[in-house]
Amino acid sequence: EPIDVTVVVDEQGNIIHEGGDSEDPLGGMLGGLGALGSGANPAPGLDPGKFVGPPLPDEEVTVGDTWTDEVETPGLSEDPITTSITSTVTGVEELEGVEVLVIDSSATTSLIEFDLAEFFAGMFGAMAPESTTPEETAEFEAMMDQLQFLISVDDSTADSTTWFDAEAGLARQSETAAASNISMDMNIPDEETGEMSGFVMDMTLDQDVTYRLISGPTG
Repeated sequence: EPIDVTVVVDEQGNIIHEGGDSEDPLGGMLGGLGALGSGANPAPGLDPGKFVGPPLPDEEVTVGDTWTDEVETPGLSEDPITTSITSTVTGVEELEGVEVLVIDSSATTSLIEFDLAEFFAGMFGAMAPESTTPEETAEFEAMMDQLQFLISVDDSTADSTTWFDAEAGLARQSETAAASNISMDMNIPDEETGEMSGFVMDMTLDQDVTYRLISGPTG
């Protein structure tokens, strides 16, 4: 089911209230994956605690101008997550009595792949009894050799429209639609039996994020 979340931020972008059904649909298993917009590193433009909308160029732009930026965010592996964002000023509108630039953006995030088997092997190893027989040690090591926790997120896209108040230097409204395909291939010990249990999961995550400035600079 869709997740409805309302976030209120102050004039510096700090979150001062978050309400609604914000529970992680994956139970925290992924720890936040850039393009998903949840966890520590949401995709650019999807984090309400930071600047809303696409990165802006250093030079002045007007209607019809297009620019591209690449943004790198830390991932769960050694390689950063790279997002390429192409934006175009498509027009000028009046929004609640204020003249704003309309910016259409398309963001593509690179393929994300990582293996958490080594992490979980260390965690299970720390939980193993200190005193074991050679047979038990060999059995445990064989089980660790079978451990698998592969996660991949296909190239993902996010399309957005931002209504930007150039005079105030902030977005007054933004709408983003994003989609991600995630696959997991796991083989881990069962909590109750201790036997290895494997499963494969493939899922598609769709997001619609709407931002609206409800208080701030007036025209």
